[in-house]
Amino acid sequence: MRIHKILNALRSSSPGQAMPLVAAGILVFLGMGALAIDVGLVLLARAEAQRTADAAALAGAGILVGRPMDVAGVRAEAMDIALQNPVRGMSTTLLPEDVDVIADSQKVRVQVRRTTERGIGIQTLFARVIGFPEVSVRATATAQAWSALGVNCLMPFTLPDRWSERSSQPFLWPTEADRFDPEDDDVYIPWNSGNPDLMHTGYSAADLGARIRLRTTADSDSFQPGWFFAIRLPGGSGGSSYRDNIATCADPSVLYEVGTSLTVTTEPGNMAGPTRQGFQALYNLDPGAYWDEACRCVRGSAYPVSPRIRPVGLFDPRFPPPSGSQPFRITNFVAVFVEAPPPGGSEFWVRFVQFTGIVPAPVWSPGTPSLIRVLRLVE
Repeated sequence: MRIHKILNALRSSSPGQAMPLVAAGILVFLGMGALAIDVGLVLLARAEAQRTADAAALAGAGILVGRPMDVAGVRAEAMDIALQNPVRGMSTTLLPEDVDVIADSQKVRVQVRRTTERGIGIQTLFARVIGFPEVSVRATATAQAWSALGVNCLMPFTLPDRWSERSSQPFLWPTEADRFDPEDDDVYIPWNSGNPDLMHTGYSAADLGARIRLRTTADSDSFQPGWFFAIRLPGGSGGSSYRDNIATCADPSVLYEVGTSLTVTTEPGNMAGPTRQGFQALYNLDPGAYWDEACRCVRGSAYPVSPRIRPVGLFDPRFPPPSGSQPFRITNFVAVFVEAPPPGGSEFWVRFVQFTGIVPAPVWSPGTPSLIRVLRLVE
């Protein structure tokens, strides 16, 4: 009834009386349409800014995996990725203060600011008519190099995780000549990924850059730090397969995780010859790479990540790999950078480095021991 009355009123009104109502209605509808368009553009700009912040933060945290002390490199990478991700058709320029690097916790926080204060606000189409030619858009993202539980491209040998030569605190780390002997007060406390703040004795991120000598052994009843046991990875057996699995990543689709009983079995003998050949072939893939103590990272590689960096499984020294072909459990992982093999012999030098893993640990802690990291957006 009301609509009919309004229409009748309009029909009975003179043209001069109806026109203001029509004009006002048109202005209202145009204003609402213009507002909807501008709001949509701003929301789209906000989504693009968030995408840019996410990408820049993840890229910066990725630098921390390989170069955990390279704050300048993190900022440069985040800025470069931001430039490659425009917001509303304009390249995104980050200022140094827009990239906050928290090296201790391996976090990178990025703020994308398309603000009127910086003179790079988002241009409006219709709101400028009512005094809003541009609006500010902000987005923040934080990425972290998080502890990982899984790796691929595993080396075909395993090392004992670090133990303490005494059960009392502070722990006394074993020297190269020490042997694990629980009857002599030696103690091993594994890392608990579900409760990483618990005390543990294993290798940790504090060992970044530590140099260790690897030595082949077939004696599972008595071993020292750096003594490694050849293992048989799925899909191959024998010396040639073992050698090739050192030199290359045979099957990157195979995933290995902490705490699971893996389908790996110990190889007979110490495999000295195939080990030496595999290490030499691996070194030859990237001979220009070297350890730089200043940045505590690998430099000079011909690759984004040197193929001479590979993950190695660690075993609980209380339960070493059994003799013969039987499964055993891996308690954690480290990543090693393979140095130039000495001519002949069965000893090799490596350094502990950080490396990209696959499966994130359920909990992160400032005291996280992992040298294997996975990138995550945490804020």
